[in-house]
Amino acid sequence: MATKTFEIIDFSKIQSFSVKVTEEIGDKYLLDFLRTSLENQIDVGKNSKFYYHFIFSSLSYEIIYFNESVKHFIPEPFIFIEECGVDTKELFITQNYFCLFDSKVLVLYKDIQNILQEDIQTYIEQLYKIKIDNVTVVDNKKYLQVKNKFLSQTQKYSFNFHPLKKDNSFKIFSLYSVLIIIVFLFSLYVAINTNQHTIAKSEDIPLYEKGYKKLYSIYKKSEEKSINSSMEFFDYIASYNIFIEKLNYKNGTLNIILEDNNRKKLLQTISNYTKTIKVRSIQFDKSSNRYKMDIAIDAKK
Repeated sequence: MATKTFEIIDFSKIQSFSVKVTEEIGDKYLLDFLRTSLENQIDVGKNSKFYYHFIFSSLSYEIIYFNESVKHFIPEPFIFIEECGVDTKELFITQNYFCLFDSKVLVLYKDIQNILQEDIQTYIEQLYKIKIDNVTVVDNKKYLQVKNKFLSQTQKYSFNFHPLKKDNSFKIFSLYSVLIIIVFLFSLYVAINTNQHTIAKSEDIPLYEKGYKKLYSIYKKSEEKSINSSMEFFDYIASYNIFIEKLNYKNGTLNIILEDNNRKKLLQTISNYTKTIKVRSIQFDKSSNRYKMDIAIDAKK
């Protein structure tokens, strides 16, 4: 079998990002969450890819992002894996960037920028709360040795790089979109629940019902009637007493922001729903002391 020829992606073509969270995101929603976080900061190309690692000690997802169209490639920081111990944390410092490995896994990559080389170890240990075992300063000669050694051993490794551009649904969300909401959806719901709603005082109306009433009053003039099947989702959410903060409809997709003070309740509610729901993000809002989940539902299915 012929040996694969890898192209090394130069550090200058690689960007790094940190995404802070309050706790680790579940696997089911993680990639959508990371893609959305990246798309809010960069322009996405058809060959965009990313790699991530979660650092528990700092509650952050460390991401590297790059564009590459060749079949076999490796971002430059990964070549140092051949220099790492099995159970050690190894820091490599080049003239332009530094990268940290934990047990042969790349956990952190950053441009040096304004950080002095002698301060990098302290910077990592204080910011990420990671105790480093070994530090290697890499000059040009050492770099070439490491690169050649890695290229001779590439068949040993397999790395998980994710395509960033999964589909077009990630570009739907916009604060200033012109929205069309279906009058049938809300009028049917109101009709079914008329006896419960008409005599209730405002302070007695559950949070989710307040959300429906507000949305219905805004979009009651709409004549769009193509999402009848989505009615069941609102009944489902209502049964969990989850508040719908925002809702809009565009190009066959319902874009919804759910709100609750219990993060696990939001995730479990969506996880148990029978139809596919795309979770864009879940964030804690300090001003309201509640979690907000941004989701999308294909209303045409």
